[in-house]
Amino acid sequence: MFTAMEGETLARGDEQTRTHILWYQCILEWLGGNWHVALELANEGCALGEQMVFANNGGWKGRVKALIETDLGLAEQARASAEEGLAETRALGNDVFVLLSLGVLGRLELALGNVQAAGEYLSDLPARLLSSGLSDPTQTIWADAIETLIALGEVEQARGYLDTYEQNSRRVESGWALACAARCRGLLAAAEGNVEPAFEAFEASLLELDRTPYVFERGRTLLSLGVVRRQAMQKKAAREALEQALAVFEELDARLWADKARQELARIGGRRAGGDELTESESRVAELAAAGRSNKEIAAELFMGVSTVEAHLSHVYRKLGIRSRAGLGGRLATAGVAAPKSVDEAGQS
Repeated sequence: MFTAMEGETLARGDEQTRTHILWYQCILEWLGGNWHVALELANEGCALGEQMVFANNGGWKGRVKALIETDLGLAEQARASAEEGLAETRALGNDVFVLLSLGVLGRLELALGNVQAAGEYLSDLPARLLSSGLSDPTQTIWADAIETLIALGEVEQARGYLDTYEQNSRRVESGWALACAARCRGLLAAAEGNVEPAFEAFEASLLELDRTPYVFERGRTLLSLGVVRRQAMQKKAAREALEQALAVFEELDARLWADKARQELARIGGRRAGGDELTESESRVAELAAAGRSNKEIAAELFMGVSTVEAHLSHVYRKLGIRSRAGLGGRLATAGVAAPKSVDEAGQS
């Protein structure tokens, strides 16, 4: 739909509308996990907006371009984009864009592991959003602020925000927000020593994400689950969740979050059993993945859960020394695994 609309704006020479469309395409590709495509569109939208003297161009730069750069781990670029956007929106008096740009700066500090600095940006932003009349739970500020406050030990403030966040998530029936809110509920429960309710909340988040395409949020929930499992001395289960999270982050090129997953894996220590050879299940999952099947399709065909497919793929990537599905077929052949069938052939077998 966006491509069709962009074609129409080009045909009639409507660059102002085209600038709007480019920015919304950025959000679409970011949500879908196509972050490098999203960044290309953001750069194009930013350049076109500057050329057209687009009034809110700075706001979009701070809200969206900086967000994409943050999640890709381009820290200096993200900081520059957010601060430039913040300065421009403050000059225009656009309070909402100011809050959203501050939220991105907080998200960057959270990703970098600077929790105190993240708190300085994020701790009062949900309240300021509400006072501005913006209760939209799909804003990234909510989950980032709650996670940061929990990490800082500010559990009562986090609880207050979380109660509101959950209510608004249910009200708009947003799968994305419901999944993030459930993850936050799990982190809060774990911080208060309630391990089993924490696990239940993480599983609820993953179940919601089974029905939605938000891959990055799955990675963050798996990371949280792995951390709490490690703290509960469930080493094998922790490793499984963390390896799944790492596979998600590496496929997205979420560098700062991938580093977090690696650090948590290193804290577990020891070596995973099984050597470097693929198990029978891992081989079958890898063959279907190389043939172009989605994780859900593989899960349905092999009668296993999506999370189990993800775990097998993370083991396959690590054993074969690759980071994603790209080149999987060739590496399987090199490793002596049967050549993957095409999607059509697999469907006939």
